[in-house]
Amino acid sequence: MAFCSDEGVVVEESCGETGLCFAGECGEEGTCEPLQVGSCAGCDRYVGCNGVGSAEGEFASPPGRSCVEDGDGARLVAQACAPGATRCTPGSEVEVDVCDACGLSFETQRNCAQENETNVCDEGQCVSQCEFIEKESLYVGCEYWGLELDQAFVRQGGGVIDAGAAPYAVIVSNVHDRITADVVVRSWDPIAQEERLLAEFSVPAGRLQVLSTGVPRFQGQVPLNATCTLPGQETCVPADASECDPNDPECVPSEEICTPARDLRIFCDNGFTVQCGENNRWGLDGRCIVEEDTLRVRGTSQSFTGMRLSSSMPIVAYQFNPLNNELVYSNDASLLYPTSAIGQNYWIMTRRQTFPELKSYLTVVGVREGVTEVTVQLPEWTPENPVETQPGAQGVGLPVMCGRNAPFASCRDGNGQVRDRITVSLRQYEVLNIATNRPGADLTGTRVTASRDVAVFAGSQAANAPNDDSCIYRPRQDDWVCEADRQTPCATAEGFPDIRRCSAFVTCCADHLEQQMIPDFALGTRFYAARSQQRGDEPDYWRVLATQDDTRVSLVGLPDPDEWPLPGLVPNRREWTLDAGEWFEVPAPVDFEIHATRPVKVGQFLAAELAPYPTSLRNQKPPHQNAGTGDPAFMLAAPASQYLDDYIFLVPRGYAENYVTITAPAGASVELNDELVPEAAWTTFGTGGFRAARLPLAPGVQRITASAPVGAMVHGYDSFVSYGYPAGLNFRGRPVPPPAD
Repeated sequence: MAFCSDEGVVVEESCGETGLCFAGECGEEGTCEPLQVGSCAGCDRYVGCNGVGSAEGEFASPPGRSCVEDGDGARLVAQACAPGATRCTPGSEVEVDVCDACGLSFETQRNCAQENETNVCDEGQCVSQCEFIEKESLYVGCEYWGLELDQAFVRQGGGVIDAGAAPYAVIVSNVHDRITADVVVRSWDPIAQEERLLAEFSVPAGRLQVLSTGVPRFQGQVPLNATCTLPGQETCVPADASECDPNDPECVPSEEICTPARDLRIFCDNGFTVQCGENNRWGLDGRCIVEEDTLRVRGTSQSFTGMRLSSSMPIVAYQFNPLNNELVYSNDASLLYPTSAIGQNYWIMTRRQTFPELKSYLTVVGVREGVTEVTVQLPEWTPENPVETQPGAQGVGLPVMCGRNAPFASCRDGNGQVRDRITVSLRQYEVLNIATNRPGADLTGTRVTASRDVAVFAGSQAANAPNDDSCIYRPRQDDWVCEADRQTPCATAEGFPDIRRCSAFVTCCADHLEQQMIPDFALGTRFYAARSQQRGDEPDYWRVLATQDDTRVSLVGLPDPDEWPLPGLVPNRREWTLDAGEWFEVPAPVDFEIHATRPVKVGQFLAAELAPYPTSLRNQKPPHQNAGTGDPAFMLAAPASQYLDDYIFLVPRGYAENYVTITAPAGASVELNDELVPEAAWTTFGTGGFRAARLPLAPGVQRITASAPVGAMVHGYDSFVSYGYPAGLNFRGRPVPPPAD
């Protein structure tokens, strides 16, 4: 054995040939039975034989064991838990168990909800439900970022169709069944250099709340020939009943609210001036809309137009642009992702610009305090995709950009190099919006990278699906012709293709598109592509974007195009090999599967009301039925790896038809609002491992529960408008954020 002498020197002594050293003492082997216990001196000590049988006395209990004494005598037993360790009480979300001092059993000692009703137990500790849900990487969260994205603005018939003038809205739903969520909405005042409070409101358990552009939200119907009131008078309008769940007869809208009136001119066909509350305006349909117009994104710009929603409890959030079906014929919606589910790296998917005045766009929102560096890299310029962006307003510092190899002088810098990349600094609440500026330009394949997390959106002021106005090259004839009839010339005098020369083949009509982009880490390789609710003979249009080089993609389960009764609605090609940023699009009138060897981004586009063919070619096609309602909408598909077994989601008011498409493993049981989806509703597709059901929905809060993870896509139609978004998704794979500075 070894010990330290009084002089501070290590001294070694031998215990002899037969001796043993134990706990710094020499003893003889066989003196006693190792760990034999005579009595306990507390649970952490015992009187008896040491661990090697070389001495008797009082010793510490071995690690992981405690001394107990009962009718059977004294003995050492294995501990059931580490003394002082904590756990969440089995079967309880709020109680905390603590292991007793002897490590023999857990005892319930805390109730997190009694300390704070918003607390739950997580890994043996009391945490807020917001802290807990952030770790779950779900579409449910406590902080979201929304903004009124670029909308259609078209001069027509001597007036203006300004879809952005209709009320944009964020709708939040409280997913808890008992606790009220307190929500605060803020923006940034760049002049005062401080946050600006836009709204504070409470959302009861299981309910929803609508926040129109600007707050508080007051809406009232008035005739378009309204009598003008004098500035300073009060204008009384009833609160919008949309704050109530239509399925809840006990919910009563707020009382009418009066606000000071003032003059405000807007574009109307008859040109009259009406009165509305201060900082408010009359919408084109005659509704008084409280609006912070400075929060509206318009064209290529860099501005403080972001809105932050913070909640005391987990919520689900959506944005509708505009709210409900506002008769402006330019509608879409997006599921919002919480700050805990966003990332730094994104591939953009959107749709090409069809008309000069209707741009496509990508939008980046700064969400972290301080400065975030954001780089946008455009895809390569090709004759088929003449990527060119709109410059920012004078003084904004956002020049014209084009894809690499573009022949246009407008997008070259002082050194003659094409500007295909830009890096900007975004502060919290600051928004970068980049819009296209040339028909045919498509931002799909653009790369967005940031030094810190950002929220990213993409879409179009209004876009078409299908794109029947394409201009294609014929190598044998060495010319460009419209793809629809393969004979109409579509080249400019300089020899470039111009889709405007194929405008006779546009399938009516265009519609607003928007979706929050899924970050790279949440993408996947297997998608179950279930189509939307059938309207006529129209297909859905599916776009697949590669995020890594040498990505092989296969489409499984599509019918033979020669056997489909209508031409051009089933793709001939079923396999692709793509590099990062490359993509393809196919029509599909049925459900099918998408298999990729590397992660891809998949978009689903609903077809226009007059699809599947341009009106100008209708008589040249076999007998068919137009969609008859709806218009393009954009939905990003969740990969199967991010499916969930429980969804809470929202269906808006004002649309004639609303549906959810559910994709589920064969044999899984699925309930919609506590009712089992019947077997007759399911259709098996692809390899046979999954099936799909399309179910009608009423407006309001909905819930899907399943025995296995499933996918769910929400969509709806009305005259020349549609909307769509995933009911939710997981965000597994999110990188662990670095510790705060």
